[in-house]
Amino acid sequence: MHALCEGEETARVTPSRDEALTGLSYERLRPYRDELTRTLNAKIQSGVESPQAFAAYARSLKLPAPPGTMLRSDDILLAFVRDVLLSGNGTMIVNNTFVEWAAAQALRRAEPRLLVTRFGVRDKLKPFSSMVMFSQARPTDHQPVVPDPAGSFIDVEQLSYYVWVNAEKNPAYRGKTLYLFLAEGIDEMLAIGPATSAAPPTAIAPARLEDVCATMATWLGVPAPHGSGQPIRALVG
Repeated sequence: MHALCEGEETARVTPSRDEALTGLSYERLRPYRDELTRTLNAKIQSGVESPQAFAAYARSLKLPAPPGTMLRSDDILLAFVRDVLLSGNGTMIVNNTFVEWAAAQALRRAEPRLLVTRFGVRDKLKPFSSMVMFSQARPTDHQPVVPDPAGSFIDVEQLSYYVWVNAEKNPAYRGKTLYLFLAEGIDEMLAIGPATSAAPPTAIAPARLEDVCATMATWLGVPAPHGSGQPIRALVG
């Protein structure tokens, strides 16, 4: 998604500020996350007056985003990323938790017309002693990084549900939103439409995931990637 939206080859017309696309990537934000961790650790080492004072200091940080970490680096987006990493439970160390929390906050604070979230495989959870926040773990506490596909699937099933719940709590989305759930390697998708929507006059023909990709590219206002299918007409009008 980042490559599609930032590449010059898209020849996309620059949108107005109200229509501009933006995106966040947990992996791309690694340099920012590392710098945030170092800054907070340095503050702890220098001494803090109280937990409240430390929280106020953290909320006041204005760290620049290294090149390539964000599609856009407006002050409001930098503050959003900082708040998600500092306020969300586990968002600093678990990729899928970051995705869920950022999506829920975007729904609440920005109310985007289109939101795309992508979960992935997280690493196996480690003993607490090897991942204490803002600290350097002892060599004896280090554990190897091992992917956990099975645990990730269980987590994502619940985290996707949380995103849906947060959307449906907002009057801007309730009864007006189409939700599409897709999984890599699965040739079917789950579509949940508005409760008030009428059934299409004719049956919708089966669509490939490539067609879903082309449909989402149409929603984003960007050319479909090479090899994509055709937009699903019933969804793009």
